[in-house]
Amino acid sequence: MDLDFNSLEPIRVPVKYGGKDYLLCEADGEASAHYDDAKIACHKYDHDTGRLLGVPLTAHLEPLMVSLCLYEVDGDGKPGQRVPEEVVRSWPGRVVSRLFDKAMTISEKDETNPAWLERQIASMQARLDAIRAREVAAKNGRSATAIGSA
Repeated sequence: MDLDFNSLEPIRVPVKYGGKDYLLCEADGEASAHYDDAKIACHKYDHDTGRLLGVPLTAHLEPLMVSLCLYEVDGDGKPGQRVPEEVVRSWPGRVVSRLFDKAMTISEKDETNPAWLERQIASMQARLDAIRAREVAAKNGRSATAIGSA
């Protein structure tokens, strides 16, 4: 499959809140990595099996993602200062949730987005393949040891 990006210009969605103009921008690589790191840090996994051990506490992720993607509009109508997470946390949940949903969609991190799902499937398949390879190696190692000791 070819990847052809006609433009590297990020997607920007105008937002009005509290009488101010903002731009909700597609997450760049840094914002995306920061969000993913925070999300992973919420989960507890068994390092051997990759199995999820604990229910994540992810309530802080919505205001984080919004703050990573929301900018005040400067005098030229372009993104200016990023809106701090503390400010986003002071806004009503209904506002933050809608901004989060839109940021995830335009950043292709939304779980209902086919591209996101395809990336997740590929990642999970790679983990499954690694687990199966370890199982085969362990089985072959035991078989060889059992045969060698007989």
